[in-house]
Amino acid sequence: MRNGIWTDFSDDDQYLDDDDMSLYQAQDAVCLYASSRGILQLFSEKDLFYIKKSYNLTSDSFNSDPDIAIMYIEREIKALTELKHPTVIQMIGYSTNIIDPNIKVDLATGGSLMEVLIAEDKGVQISGWDTTQKFIVMYGIARALSFITDKEYIYRDLKPDNILLDHDLRPLLSDFDSAKKFEYKKKPLTGIGTTEYCAPEQLQSLISNDVYYGNEATVYSFGAVIYSLFTLLRPYYHRISEEVPECNQVKASQILSKELNPPKFDDDFIYPELQDFTENLLSWDPAERLGIQDLHEIIYEIAWNIDELDSDRFDKYVNYLNFYEQTPESIPLDGTPENLKIAESRQCPLALRCASLISEGLAGTCPNISD
Repeated sequence: MRNGIWTDFSDDDQYLDDDDMSLYQAQDAVCLYASSRGILQLFSEKDLFYIKKSYNLTSDSFNSDPDIAIMYIEREIKALTELKHPTVIQMIGYSTNIIDPNIKVDLATGGSLMEVLIAEDKGVQISGWDTTQKFIVMYGIARALSFITDKEYIYRDLKPDNILLDHDLRPLLSDFDSAKKFEYKKKPLTGIGTTEYCAPEQLQSLISNDVYYGNEATVYSFGAVIYSLFTLLRPYYHRISEEVPECNQVKASQILSKELNPPKFDDDFIYPELQDFTENLLSWDPAERLGIQDLHEIIYEIAWNIDELDSDRFDKYVNYLNFYEQTPESIPLDGTPENLKIAESRQCPLALRCASLISEGLAGTCPNISD
């Protein structure tokens, strides 16, 4: 370890290409997700389940450039070290080994928001997943964005896949390799996010060197997430559970040319205040959007006007955030056997899969999670 952070490498360093990824998968670990960019593996250690996120340094996602991959790794390690908050996934270790660069994070036993929305769209009943919990997710992410902004970070890839849920279906923001310290009027270098959840100016910055974007773009992405949360639609024209062929995926050019209509709620949407709020966040002109620091307070006000809101549960979550914001060193980890069992009983897709793998003895062990 070089003081816990990447430094320059010598010419003798060896990197793995996409075809060699299997070489650095632990033989006794479970690979939950894999792509050319890297892999996510499930491990257990002393009654704690956690995720090991390994990077492929020469992936096409990093332009086959290890230096770019290293920049992403450094960025995520730095962000997770600085951003201790009850709405942010907790890092429990990382390794700077040249063969297997990785970050180890707590297992969010409820899985991703995207997985839960897909399950809902397919008619799967997840215990506790209702209007109140959706407002809790909204409110928690808004609090996360306010905290991140206070720390002078900009989060550039907000989407349902990057919002994780714990055993009580409370939100945890993850994947900070695209987050960076905000520099006034400096165009971000790489990693603009996911097209259908990106603000127009964020997409335009790909084309023109004189187009800059800031937290207003994150506000737009937040609006797109809320739209998916309550409509079970992707921001343009696909259902959340629909497999979208690559040839039909939303293109930046289609958005910027307004070939595709911006996301709109149906006329019979039953929460008019939430609709007006979300449509403001989705304004084409970033100057018309609400400020990122105001979002959680407005959501709080809207929530208390919802008749079916479980006010006790919502208020309990607000108090939970208030307490752990003041005592971040005591934020509990979610990846315990007890919490996994609760998420499994709720029918959360990831918890069901993990429980099945663990029962078969397939979860790997790693002796040094604080490398």
